[in-house]
Amino acid sequence: MKKWWSTLIILTLAVMSIHFNQAIFPEPTAGQQPELSPDTLAFKARELKEKGIFTAPPRIVQVAYPPVRDYEELLSQSKLAVLATCTDFTYRLNQDGSDIETLYKFRITDALHGQWKSAPAGHRALPGAQRFGSLGSDEVLLIRAGGILRVDDVLFSTSYSGLPGFEPGREYVLFLKEFKPEKAQIGYYGGSDLKLYYPTAGPKGCFLLEADSTIQAVDRAAAELDQILEARFGRSKDSFVEHIRALSRRMNPDRGGG
Repeated sequence: MKKWWSTLIILTLAVMSIHFNQAIFPEPTAGQQPELSPDTLAFKARELKEKGIFTAPPRIVQVAYPPVRDYEELLSQSKLAVLATCTDFTYRLNQDGSDIETLYKFRITDALHGQWKSAPAGHRALPGAQRFGSLGSDEVLLIRAGGILRVDDVLFSTSYSGLPGFEPGREYVLFLKEFKPEKAQIGYYGGSDLKLYYPTAGPKGCFLLEADSTIQAVDRAAAELDQILEARFGRSKDSFVEHIRALSRRMNPDRGGG
């Protein structure tokens, strides 16, 4: 008798445990939408669609970029300085889905300072950048915040002040820093086999090469550096490039610059 009551109590507790767990962790029903963080664009897209809105208001972010007095200071903060041509770009969500970011593919035509790490042949493409395929030995990826992306049928756009998009087919002088992902970011933002770079001091590290071989800053945020371009180098590509090479040699005498 005692054994029978003991078995009944165990079975009763087991059934209660099952119902209790189901109450806390209910199984999703067919067609049920997954839980989304209110910070994600997917969550905002769902809210907008319920209101019949399929284009979100543009988001504009004002950024205060660090001061840079001259090109020596700019170069000292940079991992690389290169002449490079933009060949492609693509938009994707950032890792937590809360904003848009843009990846650019550049082909380096001349390295003025530093050395870049070529991606190994057959490397895995970054999420959202499969269209780039494998990078060549003379290609690098740049990342910047902002862009335009359709999320769940809703069009979102984010722009950050001072740094316009790079145009495929145009050549630039770029001062770049290396993006160093944290452990949780490896894979989404590169890793040991694939490096990402971003412009030093935002627009102050980006200069457009014109068809007549003159150079100009991409944005007025770099007005002081642009004035030096005009006053000291007459916007001449050759004079400017030689100056950057000379600075690099002086900063890295053992390497001979570059």
